[in-house]
Amino acid sequence: MEQLWRTILLFLLLSLPLAISAQNRSADIVFWNVENYYDPFPDSPQQDPAFTPQGANHWTWRRFMAKRDALAKTIIAMGTTELPVVIGLCEVESRFALEQLVRQTPLAPAEYRIVHRDGPDARGMDVALLYRPDRFRPLLTRFLTVRLPDTTHHTREILYAKGVLDLLDTLHLFVNHWPSKWGGAKTSAARRMAAATRLRASIDSIFALHPFANIIIMGDFNDTPSSKVLRALTAPPSPPPPQRALTAPPALHNPSPVQHNSSLVQHNSSPAQHNPTASPPQHNPSPVQHNSSPVQHNSIASPAQHNLSPVLHNLSAPLARRKMGTIRYRGRWELIDQFIVSENMLNAQEPISTSPEQFRIFSAPFLLIPDEKYIGTKPFRTYLGPRYQGGISDHLPVIVRIVRNY
Repeated sequence: MEQLWRTILLFLLLSLPLAISAQNRSADIVFWNVENYYDPFPDSPQQDPAFTPQGANHWTWRRFMAKRDALAKTIIAMGTTELPVVIGLCEVESRFALEQLVRQTPLAPAEYRIVHRDGPDARGMDVALLYRPDRFRPLLTRFLTVRLPDTTHHTREILYAKGVLDLLDTLHLFVNHWPSKWGGAKTSAARRMAAATRLRASIDSIFALHPFANIIIMGDFNDTPSSKVLRALTAPPSPPPPQRALTAPPALHNPSPVQHNSSLVQHNSSPAQHNPTASPPQHNPSPVQHNSSPVQHNSIASPAQHNLSPVLHNLSAPLARRKMGTIRYRGRWELIDQFIVSENMLNAQEPISTSPEQFRIFSAPFLLIPDEKYIGTKPFRTYLGPRYQGGISDHLPVIVRIVRNY
């Protein structure tokens, strides 16, 4: 039976790209919290010891393979025309677990590439990015450290990837997994605000150089779109207070054109000097780096000069207002796994764009089970406390479709 299932999935996988090989009109980007996707080996100093064969959860090779294959099955089932082009993941322990997912399942023919590194999270949970090299070409990757108010604790890094989609346009991708509400929503809000502040600083740095940047932010934010933290992230930054005019001689306030030109030359110099997400020297960047740079706008101007506010748009908000969600807590759905995009991503006159209507929650029946305590259904999770249920994840995946306009 298992061999038959693999054969059917492999046939579907191979047939999907053929159906649209003549014209790729869209690209699906997925984000999914895959709930404790550990490998079964006690080989990480930060690994939760419960997820080993001898640990409290009895995480065996057989259980690992069952989860690995179920994740692959779900990713294949998401595709309406072809497999996702980019997949952001969180709650992943190791590169080995990712290699197993993309090399030892029916996903293998897609030849997904991996962006991942072991982060500082105490449980060994990391963010990661999978991408199809036939459609997405990364130019730069970085891992951004989030410094919490309590410096004795560490949280997941934010993964940044800059790349070109279908040789059409540049995308700036951010994969997030913000601190949870452990200890209470109000108590923990400062930790999520620290992540939001780090993310917003990187985004504003990109806007400063490229006001029309295509930015896509995905992640498990452990907060809903209407929360104070996410509203603070998506709102434009406050303008600086007006400067009082000085009465110095005019010559002191009129730098020469030569100085302006030299400034532009400096901005067009080495990308490493102006990388908006560059970490301090003590933080080692991802080994996957590319020195090439896509074509950018010739002029460097502020968003105000282009009448473009650096506001971000939460594509998930309309579904959240309809009480739809990706997790179920005490009988209520909450949409904490989201996609947020820059203004330019909503412009259908650009080579690529999207819209709130292109955002969806993938809620296939095999991802759900009846909620015995409350009415309705809930995600079919792998563990309920220490009890193994054999499900896939306690989160539903979310998908946004990027449309090619020409």
